[in-house]
Amino acid sequence: MRSKSIGDRQEFLSDVGSGMVVASVGAGLAGDLGCRLGKRSGHITTSTEEKLTMMRYLLAVVLFTGICLLQSPACLAQLKEKATLKGHSAYVFRVSFSPDGQTLASASWDNTIKLWDVKTGKEIATLKGHTDVVYSVSFSPDGKTLASSGRDRTIKLWDVKTRKEKATLKGHTDYILWVSFSPDGQTLASGSFDLTIKLWDVKTGQEIATLKGHTRRIYSVRFSPDGKTLASGSRGGTIKLWDVKTRKEKATLKGHTDHALSVSFSPDGQTLASGSRDSTIKLWDVKTRKE
Repeated sequence: MRSKSIGDRQEFLSDVGSGMVVASVGAGLAGDLGCRLGKRSGHITTSTEEKLTMMRYLLAVVLFTGICLLQSPACLAQLKEKATLKGHSAYVFRVSFSPDGQTLASASWDNTIKLWDVKTGKEIATLKGHTDVVYSVSFSPDGKTLASSGRDRTIKLWDVKTRKEKATLKGHTDYILWVSFSPDGQTLASGSFDLTIKLWDVKTGQEIATLKGHTRRIYSVRFSPDGKTLASGSRGGTIKLWDVKTRKEKATLKGHTDHALSVSFSPDGQTLASGSRDSTIKLWDVKTRKE
């Protein structure tokens, strides 16, 4: 597979042997999201299906509201709207599925978080506690805890079953745009406009460490599948990789020409995808740190 940009808004994946376009991703901060499959005839052949399977975890559609991994040819070929969930009274900034896929959490500029039943599309609950815009929501790996963060400079932990607030984590001095659980669920990472990343003990709610190195606002943080590496994206396009155990910076990845709004690891942890306001998605080799 080969990736190239055509114009300033479209990313194409093509088969190197035939030159046939098998997928295209339209990128953009506020929208213009498209994913179209096929070839000249508009149909997908078996050989193309096989090639799509090989790259199944590498094609990422990245928006400012997060990242969506297209994990199978079936998903790619059948991107049809199933439902529209209405209830928020302002921008919906981020959404997150529970690990079992039955519940969706949404973070909004109306200062609330909503929980939705994915099967029925019905609102389950509204979580209130933040005093300003809610930017991020993330479920713990066991699905029992929901973390949220926002403009009020706090992180909140919620009991998903009782829908009650469990704890408020304070320490950041500016907006917190992203929170992410470690794979074992014991640690929460948060990225802030105060130029720092904080690691929190989920059980005690205590701050474990502050990672410093970014010189501009941090937009996104994400743990690798093995929990050993943390990736962060910041204003200006800089991405950093951190050693979670030593809490030291491992590498700085440069290539984007505008803000790195979202980062996500492939399931095997070997590839990092980053989405930027420069309208591109970059795939990085985590081991070599090369694009």
